[in-house]
Amino acid sequence: LGAGTGVGHAKFEVDLLRVRWRGAGGSGEALALAHAIASRRGGWRGSIVALMNSQYRGTWDVAPRGHPNDGRAEVLAVVQAMSFRQRWNAWRRLPLGTHVPHPSIGTSSRATGEWSFDRPSNLQVDGEHVARIEWFSFEVVPDGAEVWVRT
Repeated sequence: LGAGTGVGHAKFEVDLLRVRWRGAGGSGEALALAHAIASRRGGWRGSIVALMNSQYRGTWDVAPRGHPNDGRAEVLAVVQAMSFRQRWNAWRRLPLGTHVPHPSIGTSSRATGEWSFDRPSNLQVDGEHVARIEWFSFEVVPDGAEVWVRT
């Protein structure tokens, strides 16, 4: 934690994810604090790409190695060919973070990246639907925000 001013407060810096996209509805850009996820129909079909700036999405331990402010994003990419049964089994293990390693789930850590989809996908940024996309990219914005917490 950084030095705080005042009694009972502390300030720290966190990385952000700058997400850019294109789709039939045009193009756009957003900043994510926690995550950005592109998928079709809630992830039960097609490719899924999850950019994680933190370990958790709600109660799911999506990126067990994800830590805010480490200068990179954890990237989980599920291939389109992953079967429904395999997706179901991975989904059941999400709360514990034991869904990886799996041959149909690629993981990496990086500061930039881009993806294209053969069919329109839904893009969520920090849990909010922002667009139907066919392409998106991201870059980590080091120390992009200051967060103040009461201690």
